[in-house]
Amino acid sequence: MAEYLPALWVHWVALMGMSSLLIGLGLRIGRRVSRTFKGWSEIPGWILICAGLVGVFWAGYAAWQEKNQALIALEQKLKTPEFGGELSTVMTGSRGRGKSLVVVAGAITNPLGPPSGAVGWNMGIQLPYSRIIWGEAPPTGGKDIAVHVEHNGLTVTLPIENYWPTKTLQPIPAGGAADGWFWSTFGNLDLDEAYVKRATVIVEFKDVIANKTHSLTIDLAEKGIHVPG
Repeated sequence: MAEYLPALWVHWVALMGMSSLLIGLGLRIGRRVSRTFKGWSEIPGWILICAGLVGVFWAGYAAWQEKNQALIALEQKLKTPEFGGELSTVMTGSRGRGKSLVVVAGAITNPLGPPSGAVGWNMGIQLPYSRIIWGEAPPTGGKDIAVHVEHNGLTVTLPIENYWPTKTLQPIPAGGAADGWFWSTFGNLDLDEAYVKRATVIVEFKDVIANKTHSLTIDLAEKGIHVPG
């Protein structure tokens, strides 16, 4: 009720403003074509009262419809996961056999909606004004992946338990998040060109409940990763 009454008032004021304009125009025209209206120096009070009462009913209906639509939208949102998140890290390098490798890491969030898993993982590289080049996720072998960062000599371990296609088979609860990583190889990608043209890495996945495609993006960072094999 606390939200309904202010909405009713807003709609009623708007309707009364429009009604007053129409009644005023009608009276002005009526004085020119009707003897009855010629004797009216102003709008009779009973007309304003009737208009006000009708306005209350119309405003009440409009306010109810507005709040009802908002409630329906909220209920629909609560039935459908709205996955979001952020890709915080991207590394690129060579996988061997002339293939380029791209690894991303970050967090997927489920701020609102029912618990749901994520499937159908894909990664693509898009250059400006160009089509998306889609990659292929290599097998992990069911174990942690050690990658060598060439520009600083460090070794980064990618824990297999945080591999998104496996980890997100378990539902992410409402308000929860899933830290993890994903990778793909590209046989037809020129990494030098991708860096020069400031390409964008796109990671797509679908939620299990609504089968809706969600995506996260990140710009390519500095080169520097090598995975033997």
